[in-house]
Parts: sequence; structure tokens; C-alpha cells
Amino acid sequence: RRGLDQQPGIAQQMIDIRRQLVINALLDQEIYSSKSSECTPEEIRAYYEERRKEFLLTNDVVLMSSVLFVDRESANTFRTTVLRGTPWSQALLAVRNNPQQQASVLASGDSMYFTQQTLFPAALWRTATGIGVNTPSFHVQTEEGYYVLIVWKYGRAGQPADLKYAEKEIRGRLTIERRQRLYTALLE
Repeated sequence: RRGLDQQPGIAQQMIDIRRQLVINALLDQEIYSSKSSECTPEEIRAYYEERRKEFLLTNDVVLMSSVLFVDRESANTFRTTVLRGTPWSQALLAVRNNPQQQASVLASGDSMYFTQQTLFPAALWRTATGIGVNTPSFHVQTEEGYYVLIVWKYGRAGQPADLKYAEKEIRGRLTIERRQRLYTALLE
């Protein structure tokens, strides 16, 4: 009512604010949209192959699967099934599809990467680093229940990380590079 919005200084600030809002909308639309973060598997693989030495493990890593059972008997039965030649995923599927056995499984994780700092409880790390590759562990008793583990791959600190392990970082790098190129192109 006092007409402050009509004063020269305020009017110029309103124009500047409007311009900045429009610029931000343009940047959101052209640079920060989900399109700029989409990466194809081929792009990820090529980036990894060109820069493999940049993706060295800083800690020991295991790629493993695990199943948590309610009781020791179920854990041992599952382990025996895998030892007799049934692939891990098929053995787990059989347990989950069997009405008498499905209640014995509390949780499972398939082909996940862990370091000593990310695998809990600590007994699981000791077990994972003490068993051979593709060999199911004996049951590991914890407060939650009885775990059976299988390690698919070990990665030692200083070795190149697997592509799958480095994929998230590669996606981030590719997104940043793509956004920088788009921003430069807009400025030009």
C-alpha cells in the first residue's frame, strides 16, 4: 500500500530475483533433470575399463550371500542341501516355497558386498574371511538366529574393485561430467 514495490531499488531487485528464478528453472530442466544422471551399462563399463586403477579397494571386501534361520536344524539342513550340489539360489527358493520351511527363514541377502565395518555381527566377518569361495559356512549362532553364509569372491585392499562394487561411484562421476558439459554448453 505504501508503494515500496515501485521504488527504483526494490523494482530492480524484483527483476533480478525473477531472472534468477527463471535461470534456476532452466538449470533444473536442462542440467539437473533425471536425464543427466542416466547412464548405460556400456558407458559404465567403458569408464571403468579406462580408469580401473582409480578404483582400488581401501579395505578387504567380500561378495557374499547369507540366510538367517530361526533354528540350528534348519540352518544345517540348508547348508547340507547346498553342499550336495544344489545351487544356493535354488536351495533358498525351495525353502521359501515349502510351507513347512518358509517360517524358518528370518532374512536373506544375495550377492552383497561387505567390509569388516559393514558386516554385523562381527562373527559373520570372521566366518566369511575364514571359509573358502563357493563353500557354505557352518551355521553361525547370533542373537538374531543362525546364519549360513557363502562367499562368492574376496577382494583385498589395494586390488582393483569389481565393476559392480564401483558402479555407484562411476554413475556419480559420469553424472557430474555430463552436467558440467551441459552447463558449459548452455553458457556458450
